[in-house]
Amino acid sequence: MWTEQPKGGGKKPAKEMVDPNEVRALAAIGATQKEIANFFGVSRQFIAKHYAADIAKGHEDVKMSIRRAQIKNAINHGSNAMLIWLGKQYLGQSDKQEVDHNHQMKDLLKEVGYVDDPRAIEGEQTLIEKGTEQEETLG
Repeated sequence: MWTEQPKGGGKKPAKEMVDPNEVRALAAIGATQKEIANFFGVSRQFIAKHYAADIAKGHEDVKMSIRRAQIKNAINHGSNAMLIWLGKQYLGQSDKQEVDHNHQMKDLLKEVGYVDDPRAIEGEQTLIEKGTEQEETLG
């Protein structure tokens, strides 16, 4: 049996001093391991070593309570922001909008005078034609 000198004197097995249900309840209200240890008069290390599972369950309990309250508030009070957030979290909904950047870019390039086909640029036509003729004779 684990024993630890309780704060405040006297010897009592530490395991008997700590109720796992109370550890879970304290964790569920956000108490830290140090705060739980102080509550029972034992060390933080003792709590961490022997009650990690109870602390984890307490943290999960508080998350469920918060989630339950959020959903209840959103549904009962029509909180649009909360309904949107919940939809994103649980239903995979998103605010993403598909934007065709290629189409927008082509319009912008046309506005600034960029031409997609270099042969269409005035004065370049003859150079390109001569270059392709030379390539054909070399090849």
